[in-house]
Amino acid sequence: MSIDISTAELRRMSPDELRKEVILRKAECAKMRIGLKAQGEKNHALYRNKRREIARLLTVLRELERNRKSGKTKGIVASQATGNAVKGAGSQGAAAKSVSTKSRKSSLSS
Repeated sequence: MSIDISTAELRRMSPDELRKEVILRKAECAKMRIGLKAQGEKNHALYRNKRREIARLLTVLRELERNRKSGKTKGIVASQATGNAVKGAGSQGAAAKSVSTKSRKSSLSS
């Protein structure tokens, strides 16, 4: 698995594959931590990125497990693949807020 893997690609993986990746990444991270402590490794940013990758893997794994329990496996991936439904709803809500804010200001100034 490359460093620049997206969460969409992670969501396509099976939970077993994700667990294997977490184990591999944790082993790499442990080796890096020892190297940093022993002053052999000097790239602290790479260590931080490895930790973030592990967190991302665990987050996606947790999402998959929660969705599997609730039975929402197909809807999550489909909505994130398109992304339009979620973005559209948020922009409409923002427009409605701005209108209500303007009307409230005009009623207060009267």
